[in-house]
Amino acid sequence: MYVDVDSCTFISKDFRNSVSTLNFNEVFSDYIYSSNGNYKFVECESLNGGLNYIDNVNFINNASVWGDFHFEKVILTTDLIISGNFNADTLIFNNPGQTIHFYFKAEINVNNYLQIQSNPNTPTTLRGVNGEIGKIFLLSDTLCTDHIVLQNIQAIGPGVFYAGSSSLDLGNNTGWNFSSCAIDSSTVWPGDANSDLIVDNLDYLSIGIANGFSGGVRPNASQLWTPQPCLDWNYQFVSGKNYNHSDGDGNGAVNSNDTLSIIANYGLTHPLRMPGVDQTNQIGLPLTFEMPTSNLVPGTVVSIPIKLGTSLFPVNNIYGIAFTINYDPSLVQAGTMQLDISNSRLGDINNCIHLGKDDFVNGLYDVGFVRMDHQNISGNGMIATLSFTVASGASGLFNLSFSKVLAIDKYEYSIPIQSFSSSIYTSLFGNAMLEELVSVFPNPAASYVTVTSPTVSMTAITCLDRIGKVLFSISVNSNIQEIITHTLSAGIYFLKIETAKGLLYKKIIIEE
Repeated sequence: MYVDVDSCTFISKDFRNSVSTLNFNEVFSDYIYSSNGNYKFVECESLNGGLNYIDNVNFINNASVWGDFHFEKVILTTDLIISGNFNADTLIFNNPGQTIHFYFKAEINVNNYLQIQSNPNTPTTLRGVNGEIGKIFLLSDTLCTDHIVLQNIQAIGPGVFYAGSSSLDLGNNTGWNFSSCAIDSSTVWPGDANSDLIVDNLDYLSIGIANGFSGGVRPNASQLWTPQPCLDWNYQFVSGKNYNHSDGDGNGAVNSNDTLSIIANYGLTHPLRMPGVDQTNQIGLPLTFEMPTSNLVPGTVVSIPIKLGTSLFPVNNIYGIAFTINYDPSLVQAGTMQLDISNSRLGDINNCIHLGKDDFVNGLYDVGFVRMDHQNISGNGMIATLSFTVASGASGLFNLSFSKVLAIDKYEYSIPIQSFSSSIYTSLFGNAMLEELVSVFPNPAASYVTVTSPTVSMTAITCLDRIGKVLFSISVNSNIQEIITHTLSAGIYFLKIETAKGLLYKKIIIEE
């Protein structure tokens, strides 16, 4: 059994008896033997084969499916050509203005949930080509959709099909109710833009996705953290939640002003809130801190660029990102944490909204950053700069790490991100001049490094790993000392150097 894969991205592949991880963005354009395997998280332009099971797939760039496939979840953001049996547990047509073409013996079977996104000015079209009858089978539930165009499409139950407001019947369609479903309403909690029952940085992403859309005004709207009924709009997120949740002020339109409800209710939860899930991945595009090359000095302001992607692994079509930065508050002056998006690869204040929310007591800094123009962006480099003042008297290892990372494109398809932590020492006595008097070379190094201090005598040198564990220590009574490093594995280390004028730390990098 073969799958002919044309421009597909496989992020991971799980076999029945073993698991192997493939590099993100590794593209297969040849035949893939898959009679005993499942492919997870696939971006495809086309598939050709049969009887293959794929967990999650996002179709892009005028996609086509030829053969028999079973998908767990499909998000469609483009035109699609179908021939054969297209089976899915969950199928979301998130492609207003696009067309689903049904060719020879084309049939879509949905076992659980079917959603068709369509807008009044850009309807979604389902059409049987050249007189062919395309079939859609819905095992359960009800399809409620508006503004769609149908031709040669047979709807088969026991699920119920509604083609409501402004839908167009071009003929030879059966099984459809050309009327609207019963009016639906949602309970909106102001600020909970994605309706996950908590107000946090992820809600900024939903504001960016829904920006510019409009619907019914919420009666008696306020920013109070109370449930407020509102008629559903004609648009839904991929999660199935209605866009009206993003209308924080309830005026019937989503824009940057709706972030005020997020700020007003930040951190509040619904009484029935379940524990959240950490979206951080072990594979994907690198999210990193660019730490200073010299030790942090107490009382000084530090700026640390946050970078996404590299020249080898650039970002491909990103729309927004949210994450939490973890830090030690004992080493930071309270109230000084700030986020700057000047010169960001993602955009600026003209086309983006961003959040930097500090929880100093717990050492957590939430970041939300999303575009507002419905345009993805690609590339790599700095996406923001984190700045803060080092606490007076701060000493020891200062560590920054990421958690709860979620990146999306404009269709809400998640982008795998691998986050990295970084460490640097603070100068115990804040002697910035001492940094200039002591040097370490070569750096990066392999078998040895030389520490020199021409005008200051050294008394001891200690080698520590990146989490502060002591690896070895030697006594010194000179201005120059060679340190053997060939026993160290490749990575980042710190040299704690004691001198007659004080103590400092130097970071060294050991290469293979």
